[in-house]
Amino acid sequence: MNSLMKLVATLFFVGVATACTCNSSSGNGRFCGQTNGMDGCTADHIYQCDHLGGAGQDLGPCTSGCITTPAGQNDHCA
Repeated sequence: MNSLMKLVATLFFVGVATACTCNSSSGNGRFCGQTNGMDGCTADHIYQCDHLGGAGQDLGPCTSGCITTPAGQNDHCA
């Protein structure tokens, strides 16, 4: 088995964390990982989204929880 096939088999069986994708209809800004449309994100982490369908930049965990806000406002840590 060549190296690439071994790598693929390892990743399949071990699993790989999925990237957070910004699919929120609210657009750009900061979003909690649990906000509707934030796909593959970690709850109670805050993410920066620069465009719809792009990767969310994990700005870190919200140790006291993450507050979701109305559209047009940035989500934030409690």
